[in-house]
Amino acid sequence: MKKRIKRYTRCVRSVKKGYWHTGKINKTDIYKAVKEEKQKKTHKESYEIYGSPKITELLNKKGDKVSKKYVYSIMKENNLKAKYIKPYIQTTIS
Repeated sequence: MKKRIKRYTRCVRSVKKGYWHTGKINKTDIYKAVKEEKQKKTHKESYEIYGSPKITELLNKKGDKVSKKYVYSIMKENNLKAKYIKPYIQTTIS
């Protein structure tokens, strides 16, 4: 367990920050940090097109059980937004 905590504290600053303030690492902080990293990776892989429902679906297929509300809250904290592509409509037919 200590090896995992050291690895996560090196990777994730939010957990490290909490560790230095309290002297303990909360399991929920580690859980959230890991899920946050996976979510950011999924969002980047989709060229920032997917929103919280689609990311939730992909993470659940990979085996991580998360809810839409949880994914939405993490996206909101990190200012991640879905880019909606407007369909092209041909107005003039020659």
